[in-house]
Amino acid sequence: MGKAGVGRLLGILASAAALLGGPVSAAAERPAGPKPLRVLAHQSTLVVVGTVEAADAFDQGRLRRDRVRIAHVLRGASETSLIDVVEIRGSLEGPPLLAVGDRVILLLQPAPVYSYLAQQLPPGTRWVIVGGRDGIVGVASDGAARTAEDLVGRALALDPDDSAESAAARRRLAFALLGARTSRLAADGVAELGRCGELGTLAADEQIILAAVLPDTAVPATVRAELVELLARGQVVTALPLLSRVRCEEPEVLGAVLAARARLGAPPTTDEFAVLLRDQRPAMRAAAVRGLAWVAGPASVAELARRATADEPMVRRAAVTAITEVRRADALPILRQTFEDADREVQQGSARALRVIAGPPADDILVDVALHGRSGDTRRYAAMLLLMAHGREDPVVKRLIAGHPSAEVQDVLAHGLETTHMHQH
Repeated sequence: MGKAGVGRLLGILASAAALLGGPVSAAAERPAGPKPLRVLAHQSTLVVVGTVEAADAFDQGRLRRDRVRIAHVLRGASETSLIDVVEIRGSLEGPPLLAVGDRVILLLQPAPVYSYLAQQLPPGTRWVIVGGRDGIVGVASDGAARTAEDLVGRALALDPDDSAESAAARRRLAFALLGARTSRLAADGVAELGRCGELGTLAADEQIILAAVLPDTAVPATVRAELVELLARGQVVTALPLLSRVRCEEPEVLGAVLAARARLGAPPTTDEFAVLLRDQRPAMRAAAVRGLAWVAGPASVAELARRATADEPMVRRAAVTAITEVRRADALPILRQTFEDADREVQQGSARALRVIAGPPADDILVDVALHGRSGDTRRYAAMLLLMAHGREDPVVKRLIAGHPSAEVQDVLAHGLETTHMHQH
């Protein structure tokens, strides 16, 4: 076996091992949002509105000093209107927290007393940003600055206790942050709303804010998708009219809206899906296909079969994911075809779906692929999944052995993981 074959076999083994660890949900893959300003504010001793006037690099760029001109102080006190904000960068990867010309609200605390800072920097009072990038609110205009100042001031004034009065105030703050319709503040609003407990019924003013935020491309798609998922998890049925009307231009938001509508009891109609699946953009079709997971009946299975085998790779992957997410046993015949897809992600997704759905019908598919798959790699992959899931003495694996498999599969069954090492040396 050449180097390419060894690499392919190693990939197969790694994929099989990962599958036995179980699937990873989309929610688990999503990075955590920013820490709420209210939480960071209570860790801050100085909160200012200002502009970055200059910046200096020290220690070959590992240390940075930004000179910020204060326009307003929202909390604490500073002896000077020009302060030094320090960032210990360590590596040079990624952009610095601040850039000259930035107009910002900063949540600050005194810099730690490190000898390193004393050796590298001129004498003076130094500050660091609480929470790193989370402790920065950008303000591009006078109007945005006034809105952000007001909202940060409200966050500072909130009592951090869990009383009913405090919970109501946090909810009002959450919707006010969403209503600001800027990247950082909207993300903060979603974070706050997620900490409000049971959301219940939406008030009229809250519905107005959501109707404005959900289609607003100034707010990152990931933030709006998280907001939609939050409404679905909270079973906020009063959000359904909004979700049914919202125009989605990003796949993340479309996928979240389709899933939310299904969870709230009003999945999209066949006509709606027909329109979505005609979209010229593969990413939007993929989001629509994933939404088919929530629609019961033979028509949705037929559409999944068509998209899993006769569309672009991104859409085929989405179809396999849809089958996996809701454990559609009625879609198992599709996985027999997609397991042999030329796209490796489609093949791996098919294996994951079989692992999740499990049971004798899924094992039957793997046995059939291990015996009759078109390529040696595919037959080997199916055999390895069976062997790792069941062991050599399981009746399913014995049935495979009795089927007189090809030499590649016999090698896997005889040596298991040792096969890899033999081919490597």
